[in-house]
Amino acid sequence: MEVTDINSDIVRNSLAEFDPDLICIYGTKKIRSEILELAPNALNIHDGFVPYYRGVSSGAWVSFESNYSYLYYCIHEAISRLDAGIVYRLDPVVPYFFESSTDHNYRRSTTAADAMVEVTRGLLNGTIQGYPQPSVGARNLRHRDKPQLFGEIASANFVSNNARTYKRSRPRTGRIEKLLVDRQKHPNRGVLSNGWYVVNYHAIVDDNDFDHTGVPRIVTERKRFAEHIDVYRREFTLVSVSEGISLLKRGSAEKRRYLSLTFDDTLQSPFSAMDLLGSSGIVPTFFINSDPVLNERQLKNHHTLLKRLYEAARPVASYDEWVLSQYMNLDDLRQACDDGSAEIGSHTATHARVNHTRFEELQVEIQENHRSLESALGREIDYFAFPYGGLNDRSFLAEFEAITTARYYFTAEGGINQHYVPGALLRIGIHNEDVGGLLQLLSDQYVR
Repeated sequence: MEVTDINSDIVRNSLAEFDPDLICIYGTKKIRSEILELAPNALNIHDGFVPYYRGVSSGAWVSFESNYSYLYYCIHEAISRLDAGIVYRLDPVVPYFFESSTDHNYRRSTTAADAMVEVTRGLLNGTIQGYPQPSVGARNLRHRDKPQLFGEIASANFVSNNARTYKRSRPRTGRIEKLLVDRQKHPNRGVLSNGWYVVNYHAIVDDNDFDHTGVPRIVTERKRFAEHIDVYRREFTLVSVSEGISLLKRGSAEKRRYLSLTFDDTLQSPFSAMDLLGSSGIVPTFFINSDPVLNERQLKNHHTLLKRLYEAARPVASYDEWVLSQYMNLDDLRQACDDGSAEIGSHTATHARVNHTRFEELQVEIQENHRSLESALGREIDYFAFPYGGLNDRSFLAEFEAITTARYYFTAEGGINQHYVPGALLRIGIHNEDVGGLLQLLSDQYVR
C-alpha cells in the first residue's frame, strides 16, 4: 500500500485490520503512538549511533563532524519518543577506502536490513535481549539544526583527504584493497595538524636493548621515551588531560598543537620516568585497573613482559611476590593526585576485552571497577579508557556503560581531537618508535 502520509487514518485502519505481531519501520518520519500500539512489538532501523545521533540524516551528521568511527546502524524499539527505544543491535559499518558516501549508505542499509531479519526472529522466539539507551549526551537532530550547505559538506567530508587518512588506518581484510591502499600516497605525511593530541604509553623499561620478541607492543625504552619527550616539548604546547578537554570545549584546540600524555595498565614503571615528565611540565594521566591495585592480582596481558623483566632482574623474592611490586599502589596514586603531579582515570578491573553484550560482566569491569577506585581513593574520577582501544574492542553496550560511568571516556584507535563532538575522546598509541617514526605516526592521524 502506498500512501502520502504514514500517520494517516487509512494506515492505522489497515494495520488494525491486519492485526500484526510486529511492525518494522525504516526510512520514514516519526510514527504516532496510536499506530505503534497496534502491534505487541515495533522495530525501527536507524542510521546512527544512539543516543548521540538520533533524528534525521544521522550518517550525514557523522561525516559532517568527521566522527567516522560512529558510522553505525541501529535496530531499536520504535516508541513515541524519537529514536529513544531500547536497543537490540547497534553495529559499526566501517567505510571502505574507495567507497563513496552513497555506496556506504547503501551498504549500511542492506546490512541493517539483514540484521532486522535476525532481530525479528529473535524477538518473536524470545532469544534476543534489548538494552535501554543512556540519557547522557542524547541529541535529537532535526532538519532545522543543519547549517548552510550541510549536505554538500557532509558528502565532501566522507571522501576528503582527512577521511581517507581515517580509512587508511582501519583494518582491511581484502588483499586487493590493501594492495591498492598501500600504493596511495599519504596526504598529510610529514605535516603535524593543529589539535589536541593524546598520546598513550604503558611500560617504560630502563634497558635500552630490551628484547621485544614475543612481548605485546606495550614497552618503551627509557632512552626512546626521553627522545619522545624532547619532540613533544619542541612541537607542542603540553597540557594535562583536564586542560585539553577545556581547550576542546572552548573551541580553542584547533588554533595550535597541544599534547597530553597518558599511561594505561597500572604498571609501576612510569613512575621511574616522572623526573622526565616533571622537568618538562607534563602532568600525565594514569588509567588504572582495580585488580592489581585493590585485589593484588596480576593482569594477564602483562605475564610475558613481567616474566622477562623478572628473569633479567634476578631478585631474591619469588616471582609471585615480586610481580605485585611492579604495579602502582593506592599510596602512589593518592600522592600523585594530592601533589598534582598526575590525574587519574579507570581502565576496567582486569583489562578484559569488552567487545560483547554480557551485561553483568560489563558492569563489573567498567562501572563497579570505576566506583571501587573512587571509593578507595576518596575522590571522583572523571575519566575512563577502553582496554585495547580499537573500534572492534568494544561493544555498543560497553560504550553505554562508559557513557553512564565517567564524564569523559577514551579509545586508543588514533586521531587528533580538534572539535568537541559526541563519543570517545581520541588517543594515539605510542610504543618504541625512533624520532622519525614518532613524527611519521603523529602526522599520519586524521582530525576530528
